[in-house]
Amino acid sequence: MDEHREELPTQRVAGVEYLSCEYCGEPVSQLGTRTPRTYCKRSHRQRAYEVRRREAEIKQAVEQVKREAEAARPQPQPPRAFPVLPTVDPEMLLRAKAELHPDPPAVRPPVVPVESAPAPPVRYRMGSAGFPVPVDSSEG
Repeated sequence: MDEHREELPTQRVAGVEYLSCEYCGEPVSQLGTRTPRTYCKRSHRQRAYEVRRREAEIKQAVEQVKREAEAARPQPQPPRAFPVLPTVDPEMLLRAKAELHPDPPAVRPPVVPVESAPAPPVRYRMGSAGFPVPVDSSEG
């Protein structure tokens, strides 16, 4: 505050130099004071305090709005791990695959030798006593 008092403009009235009031700018009488007066009236001192206080409140409110706006702003998305590739013609992919990995030549399935052929099934017919009787394969 002392630095501010030194910067106050001065006025010369009737050959006497006066400091200007911080609130209204009128000359302030310095007669009978040890410290320089900065306001011409007590009411101007109070009004200047109210102005400073109001400016501080406004500054604080503006900073609060800025913080809220910053918090509400969408955050930038990080870059994708995998880039989006352009669309590719499926036929071109099939041709490229055929060039890289041609189909192997046709291979015959392996022939597995059979050790012994199974016996033909036995056929039966009903005999005269009502019991089944094996049929000879030569009878037909």
